Amino acid sequence: FGTLSYGWHPNGYDTWAFAEEGGGGALCVPTCMKDGEWLVGLVEEDRANLGGRTLCAPGGFVDQGERQAEAARREVSEETGHDAVLHPLEGVPLVSNRAFFFAVPANGQGVRAFTFEVQPEALRERTQEGYWRLAPVGKAELDGLLFMPWRVAVARCPDALALAAIARLLAMRRDVP
Repeated sequence: FGTLSYGWHPNGYDTWAFAEEGGGGALCVPTCMKDGEWLVGLVEEDRANLGGRTLCAPGGFVDQGERQAEAARREVSEETGHDAVLHPLEGVPLVSNRAFFFAVPANGQGVRAFTFEVQPEALRERTQEGYWRLAPVGKAELDGLLFMPWRVAVARCPDALALAAIARLLAMRRDVP
């Protein structure tokens, strides 16, 4: 899904670097306004590189021949079972690690962020932590989306790309308390 190389770089250091085929990846941060509170949806998944079970935004790498919007739809469908209409978030693509990844956001490379709105009546089940669950459908890989107040999501999510996407969402919305 890309090329790993080692060499001297124009900015004066030698290092390993990774260039992703197709320009990177895509992620999606679902939202819901319920009872006057703006909720953000994250998936709980096993991420060894983040210490085990953690909250992340649905997303992943672009497959060969795929565009970032197609990758976002596919990842949301695979991870949650939902086929949502996604909307791109404004701004240049995100770069997850500027020291290790080659990506030129001005050329569309990096991780593109998307969102979709969930209707409040779709959130029915509460978890022990008090989060709302949007149950998975079909052959979802994960246990569904957990919706929580955006401030809780920001405090609990170690995924820097998800946090950057939430920041973009906050900048776009005028109804967030």
